[in-house]
Amino acid sequence: MSTRKPTRAVTIASVAVFFLMCGAWGFFAKVFPETGWDFSQFYIAGSIPLDSLYDRATYEQFGKDELAPLGVNYYPPYVRPAIFAVPLKLLAFFSYRNAEILFFAIQFALYLVTLWLAFRRFDLPRHLLPAFALFQPALMGIVTGQDPHTLALLVFSGFLLLESDHDVAAGLVWALCLYKFNLVLGLPLLLLVRARWRALGAFSAGGAVLAAISIALAPANEYLTLLGSIESYTINFTPEQMIGLRNLAYAVDMPPLYPVAALVVAGLSVASIRKATLPAAFTIAVLGSVLCSYHINWYDAAILTPCFAYILSEKPGYLKFLALALIVVLRLWSLPHWIGCGLLLLWVGLVLANRPPAVEAGVSDAASA
Repeated sequence: MSTRKPTRAVTIASVAVFFLMCGAWGFFAKVFPETGWDFSQFYIAGSIPLDSLYDRATYEQFGKDELAPLGVNYYPPYVRPAIFAVPLKLLAFFSYRNAEILFFAIQFALYLVTLWLAFRRFDLPRHLLPAFALFQPALMGIVTGQDPHTLALLVFSGFLLLESDHDVAAGLVWALCLYKFNLVLGLPLLLLVRARWRALGAFSAGGAVLAAISIALAPANEYLTLLGSIESYTINFTPEQMIGLRNLAYAVDMPPLYPVAALVVAGLSVASIRKATLPAAFTIAVLGSVLCSYHINWYDAAILTPCFAYILSEKPGYLKFLALALIVVLRLWSLPHWIGCGLLLLWVGLVLANRPPAVEAGVSDAASA
């Protein structure tokens, strides 16, 4: 870990450039307000009865009655468990456009908190901050009306709690990540492999409670049916447009390759997680989850923000270069298989660069279990 202290001038300049560049994204969103196409799902979910959350007739009728007059004609389905729609009820107190601005502001604030925690934990040089203003999944994800930084902050907060031996709190925080369960399957695997039983128990109990409440709020059969038909209601939500192993399998016209590759990545991730330091194990688990996910869109890559911060602070030079390239250079989201290739190379590099932890780290991990 770096011990160099940035000068005050470098810090101020880096922060100023970061906010100036982020302001460009805000200007883009203001000039092209139609870019917030995905936000309608959160506004509708917060405005209709919870027991109608997965009823497409009720869902689309609200959109046509209330949002179509505003020029909003795209209503992607809300596919989170029902319990997570409860906080969205607050959006119904605002007009659609004001709620959209509030939602954007909250997501940007969460991104700032995630970056602050990551830079502080991994002691990153401040001059790297502007690079994260170019991270398209993070900023364009906000502009399109998605919520990527809610998950990123929850995932990283759970890691920080786990690292501080607050295992029960870590497990409960990671249970909240189940609102996008397809992206975090590596987290309980990490807890299992590292024998963090209290955290795993809290995660399981928290997940069970959230599932039970969700089932009580909205019909589970409607939710499962909707999950199986997401692609028919969404734009560019097909395997060819995703960024993980499933996309790569379709890119080479071998769809059956996906489950085989996912099993290989999962198995090698387990072997690496068992030996690695906790930050490395966390990064491998999250990156492996992203690669193996059945549904993983470009904006979901924002979950990797703390992972990139770790790699930029700790890993060999070639991995730092690759991570930096994925942040600022490879903005080819119209060619998602290149992003999938980059993420796969990053995961392979992490696995190969993995070394057994120091004795002290192993003792600490065993004691906390």
